[in-house]
Amino acid sequence: MSPAFGLGIDFGTSNTVALMRWPDGRVRPLLFDANPLLPSAVFAPTKPGPASPAPPAGGPVQGATAPDGSTAAPGGVGGVTGAARAGAVPGDLVVGGDALHHARFDPAGLEPNPKQHIDETPSCSAPARWRSPT
Repeated sequence: MSPAFGLGIDFGTSNTVALMRWPDGRVRPLLFDANPLLPSAVFAPTKPGPASPAPPAGGPVQGATAPDGSTAAPGGVGGVTGAARAGAVPGDLVVGGDALHHARFDPAGLEPNPKQHIDETPSCSAPARWRSPT
């Protein structure tokens, strides 16, 4: 048995799966809105969305829970959010199913399969704080 928690993430082309290991050795998938599959989609808003409060710093990503009901993933880190806020602000990233939802109103901001572009130079439309050095 390992004395620490563990997290394994499989970042796939279309979906991402995360597994949590508890100190007693149990391994369970993280569930996102009761589903172990999280779309790998990323949404970067190109225009302001409806105003909404920011998620609490270090608070959980809403919908990210372990099967036993415990919260198992931190949220609101580095501007990347899941279901933590209703509106999106240019410069923020929204991931998973929420990214697909936001894309209904601003399709230009969606990248449904970001892993396919991992070796490419970022586009000029990417917010400066999300560009990788080239």
